[in-house]
Amino acid sequence: MTWTRLEDGRRPVRVIAAAVALLAAAFAIAAALAPPASAQDDGGPKQVVIAENIDDFTQKSRSGTQVASFSGDFFNSENLAIAASAGCNRCDSVAVAVQAVLVGSTPSVFTPRNAATAATGGCTNCVSYAYASQYIVPAGTPVRLSEDGRDRVRRIRHRIADVAETPIPNEPDQALLTLQAMTADLDALVARLRSVIDAELLEAGIPSTSSPEESVSGEIDGTAVPAG
Repeated sequence: MTWTRLEDGRRPVRVIAAAVALLAAAFAIAAALAPPASAQDDGGPKQVVIAENIDDFTQKSRSGTQVASFSGDFFNSENLAIAASAGCNRCDSVAVAVQAVLVGSTPSVFTPRNAATAATGGCTNCVSYAYASQYIVPAGTPVRLSEDGRDRVRRIRHRIADVAETPIPNEPDQALLTLQAMTADLDALVARLRSVIDAELLEAGIPSTSSPEESVSGEIDGTAVPAG
């Protein structure tokens, strides 16, 4: 869909409607991942990272790196990244959500959820990119990271935020290559995060055999692209 500005600088109604509809759909996805009511009080860590952009010639990037512990009977931890660009020209959105959870119990319900969703609509030369990685470690006993471990996690968190801020080129082919490079960089940082956590667990005598779950989504001008 193409659009032009009105004389007073306001966007046409059809563009506003497209933007509102797309963003509403993105929030609906987040709501759909809410845990069942019976697990609300005992569900584990939740992380939702949302990047929404309706402004011309801008890039909106959001990231979150969560390392948390959990002990309980119902484990429904969630990690969600949503990126949406709508009703704008040359506008990009990037959402990155990385989560690691140390499970210090043996839950009877174990249903973690991890998802990334990227969407564009009513815009031209626009890109959306979402990356979600969730690392669930069934330690079986309460575990806390050491001060050195927490410091290393902080450094990785900063690097993940830097990757999320990577400028996306305007040319579609170059934009796709950039998204794929971002995925590779984020994969490497997630591997480093896993290495830090696994080393801390091993120090406590708890070997880990888990692997992170990954979800990647990219869209350029209304077309899904292989961003992973």
